[in-house]
Amino acid sequence: KYEKMRRQEAQLCCDLWREKVVECRGLGRDVVRVMQDVSRIPEFEALWNDILDDSKQACGDLMDLLSVKTPPAVLASRLTPDMEAQLMFIMGHVKMGEQARYQKWFMTRWGLSSPEGESLIADLVRFICCVYHPPNEVIRSNVVQRWAAVGWLLKCAKTATCIANIKLAIFYDWIFFTPRLDSVMNVEPAALLITRSIPKWLDIAVDLTEFMLAVADEWGGAALQARCRKGIFNAAAECVNRRVIQS
Repeated sequence: KYEKMRRQEAQLCCDLWREKVVECRGLGRDVVRVMQDVSRIPEFEALWNDILDDSKQACGDLMDLLSVKTPPAVLASRLTPDMEAQLMFIMGHVKMGEQARYQKWFMTRWGLSSPEGESLIADLVRFICCVYHPPNEVIRSNVVQRWAAVGWLLKCAKTATCIANIKLAIFYDWIFFTPRLDSVMNVEPAALLITRSIPKWLDIAVDLTEFMLAVADEWGGAALQARCRKGIFNAAAECVNRRVIQS
């Protein structure tokens, strides 16, 4: 019964994409990230291949779609109201160094250590990067910072697939970053996670940097790969210009 329902839901999503391409494009670049996750499901496989093939016009121009920011409301919809409130409490009221028990409780409360729950961690990372943009007084305070929350969520992942998905969620706005269109706040957590890890956790900084550079070469053909490399350069330059990190 559930397998039949899954197939019907998958087919509905594919039909909506093909029939409402313009409306679906409004979901922004994250729809491609999610589609990549389900691309091996039979119902989605043909659609994913068409999306990668610009000649099929399954989503218009793929590069243009990846340049569209995902609306914050879309990313926030992946969290329940209680989950969002509790995550915001950790980043808004818990001091750095005192967050371990709150994080452990959060993981247990939402079952994020289970295979099903683990798949939500990438969505939590996207929420932190793209939805929650704290004011300067919070950034300058001693509460848990966004980069620390992202690092914690990355360490919670167990499977190689989940770890890769979380890393992609961390750097997703880097590889498609466009100055004046994308916000530096979306890429700040990754920049600070790398730089703050260097003194004590150099292996983490190296691993994240290698992933960021490697993922740019995994996208489509030469034109898209060049666009991804340019996006990374633009994101890093914006972080330096805005004094998020030092040159």
